[in-house]
Amino acid sequence: REILGCEEGVNVVVINDELCLEYDFDELRPVVTVDPFFTKVMKAHQYEGVKFMWDACFESVSQVQSGHAGGGCILAHCMGLGKTLQVLALLHTVRMTSS
Repeated sequence: REILGCEEGVNVVVINDELCLEYDFDELRPVVTVDPFFTKVMKAHQYEGVKFMWDACFESVSQVQSGHAGGGCILAHCMGLGKTLQVLALLHTVRMTSS
């Protein structure tokens, strides 16, 4: 398990090349992870961005399943820092988690 520290004090957990967005501490297993297809090419600030979007928009699988409408966010960064990759990683993760 690798824990990457973030500039703002939020920790991002990477387990077996998968970015962990939600972890079940009772069962000691990741619940929502980003596929290694994306994480292999992502940088630390992009991990933070995907985690930020997950937390801002969905919070947890249980929130979504309970019918909570969720929130939203704005991902703003300089050109060339991987916003498109971050959004694609999040959308893929949400799609694969919901199926």
